[in-house]
Amino acid sequence: MRKTFYALVSSAVALSGSLTTLSAERNAWYVGASYQVGQAGQTITNNSGPLHIKTLPTGTYHYLAVMQGLGVSVGYKQFLGKKKWFGLRYYGFFDYGHAVFGANALTCPSGTTMSSVNTAVDGASPCPAVANLSDMFTYGVGIDTLYNVINKKDVTFGFFFGAAIAGNSWGNTTKHFMVEKGLGGKIDPAIFQFLFNAGLRTAIGKHQEFDFGIKIPTINDYYFYSRPGGNLAFTYRRQYSLYAGYRYNF
Repeated sequence: MRKTFYALVSSAVALSGSLTTLSAERNAWYVGASYQVGQAGQTITNNSGPLHIKTLPTGTYHYLAVMQGLGVSVGYKQFLGKKKWFGLRYYGFFDYGHAVFGANALTCPSGTTMSSVNTAVDGASPCPAVANLSDMFTYGVGIDTLYNVINKKDVTFGFFFGAAIAGNSWGNTTKHFMVEKGLGGKIDPAIFQFLFNAGLRTAIGKHQEFDFGIKIPTINDYYFYSRPGGNLAFTYRRQYSLYAGYRYNF
């Protein structure tokens, strides 16, 4: 009788261990995609001088705009310990965002040079207004820490926090208005970027995973500035992006 009892207890312990192993989230390579919406900022310094834009206020001021876009990622996640409540996720990513700061008279049609629209800067040329648009591209690598609060056989739920380093490039309809040989201006559309990444995640079954998070870039792109002591400058930054993402685990 005693031997039978010990045998049952041993079997239960072994079964419990096997169920724990089955319930733990597994290591896997993955690909993912996300829809992103957030806010972008544009800072303009528009003082009196040869590049002064009459259609904009004089001084330094800020525009805010909704930025929408898409993101893709490829990476690997691994979990530590026997129960695998904690893990790490390594990935490469690419984000695209589009923002409209307003239909301001900032640019002229493609092919028009600054010398032919100098009067437009002073508000006297028939040069038409073009929307103040921006496209942003961010590309880099990151690492997230993963924490599972629920770790069942068919579903896990938890949160993540991490950081990424990246390149950050901007394209703008303001470019034609800024470029003119000999004016001493400089366009710097690409910079180094550092981002924080945090949110909630859930994995369902073997392959399906969903993320709901926020990305917070930290560095401004000083996109354009005229020669030292010049009067015109444009600065951009994606301030944050909320995103909903899907990942397929292999």
